[in-house]
Amino acid sequence: GVLAAVIPFVLTLVGISNTAPKGEVPLTVKIAFYSAAIILLVTSLLTIIKVHDMENILKIAEIKPVVNQIQYYIGFTEPKISKFAAEHDIRIEAYSPLATGDILNSEAIRKIAGRYNVSVAQLALRFTLQNGTVTLPQAISERHIQENTQLDFTIND
Repeated sequence: GVLAAVIPFVLTLVGISNTAPKGEVPLTVKIAFYSAAIILLVTSLLTIIKVHDMENILKIAEIKPVVNQIQYYIGFTEPKISKFAAEHDIRIEAYSPLATGDILNSEAIRKIAGRYNVSVAQLALRFTLQNGTVTLPQAISERHIQENTQLDFTIND
């Protein structure tokens, strides 16, 4: 996880060992946790944090994170992360709700979108919103930006 990536950096930076008496948390782990907590205090935003990392962060954070930004799209909803987030009042922000564009090529999704008379992108965005996420679409053309706002339908499939 993120903390595992931070610890070696902190070890190198401060030049201290990762040992501690039995039953105590090593200083380097504490430093890594507090470093992550400081970042979270500033942003109150988690980015692709797994459940075990969120549990650790919640143990030490004085200000609880309010959002966890994860890949979230039709067929990929990270159920464990989503459930944990819901249980701890942390919102999921769905980045890449079009699966980095791959979903646009799905014939199965195209057929479902056709039943609702919407584009694949509209279906994908509506799916994430209907599942309670904060959705972060990316669009460059004015037509796509406009289309992304026309999501006043409900998916019943």
